[in-house]
Amino acid sequence: FNALAKREAAIVTDEPGTTRDLLEVVLDLEGMRVRVTDTAGLREAPGKVEAIGIEKARAKAGGADLLLLLEDMALPVDPGAVPSDAPLLRIGTKADLVAGELLVDRAKLYDAVISIRTGTGLSDLLAEVGRRAAASVGDIGDVLPSRLRHVELLKDANDHLRTALAGHERSQELRAEELRLASDRLGRITGAVDVEDMLDVIFSQFCIGK
Repeated sequence: FNALAKREAAIVTDEPGTTRDLLEVVLDLEGMRVRVTDTAGLREAPGKVEAIGIEKARAKAGGADLLLLLEDMALPVDPGAVPSDAPLLRIGTKADLVAGELLVDRAKLYDAVISIRTGTGLSDLLAEVGRRAAASVGDIGDVLPSRLRHVELLKDANDHLRTALAGHERSQELRAEELRLASDRLGRITGAVDVEDMLDVIFSQFCIGK
């Protein structure tokens, strides 16, 4: 997860059960926003707190578009049944700790083999995730926005883009501002919004009491 995020987003130790909460990072794969969630590992006889994390992992897996099931190639442990109907990629990790015929034999069990230490297989794995994301987007590309707020934001973004493209006589600064405004409108749909903007939407569309 840290290798994909390119930062220390998750605590890593050799103690089983370190990851308990759901951790998320958004990747840009060929222009597509792909949200990756790191969950607790599935295993038997966890502690009380870890068991809560595993239940969260199972619930998250049930709503995923794609599952990456990671397994230590050096010390493989059967995770049991995966609680999801989503497509599954079995990933063999720590390939640098396995060599020779053992590596060849075990690699046959997985859809991809990676090593974070050496970087082996990471680019191929990201390429496969990107390919599947592109295929998924292709299936829903013609879906029209259903919420009035999204329709209005798309209209605003379109207006700003048209202004930027048509205003050849205007300064580059003004045209750049139009592009920024268009990007802002799209960001409000995809989730890149300010806290104040989110609060405005919540209080205008929902009845909240205490």
